[in-house]
Amino acid sequence: VVSTQSTGSGAWDIGSVFIVVVSYGLKDWHHIFLVQGCVLAATAIAVCIYPESPRYQLIKGREDQARETFKKLSKIFKTKEISDDTELTYKDYDKNFLGQIKDFIKYPLMLKNTFILMACWMT
Repeated sequence: VVSTQSTGSGAWDIGSVFIVVVSYGLKDWHHIFLVQGCVLAATAIAVCIYPESPRYQLIKGREDQARETFKKLSKIFKTKEISDDTELTYKDYDKNFLGQIKDFIKYPLMLKNTFILMACWMT
């Protein structure tokens, strides 16, 4: 079963800190844009190389491709390969207000991070 709930990656936070550090180290704006362009180019190349996520493939109804992606990833990370009889299903969660409140009770770290984010946003 593939979950649709996000754990939060913090990519925006890392990107913001990266820009500040680069800007502090490089005083000329030409160099700052050059570094950011190189990061963008590396990201664009990575997007072309990396496979689609198995979750996305399952959402689109492509179970065979998701199974192949799992097999490729298990070889890359040297983990146990899934068997052919393993059932791959996509479970969509009901996105209503009450369900989100229940998630805060079920996952206290999510509640804490939400309050921290709200405090940072409002200040």
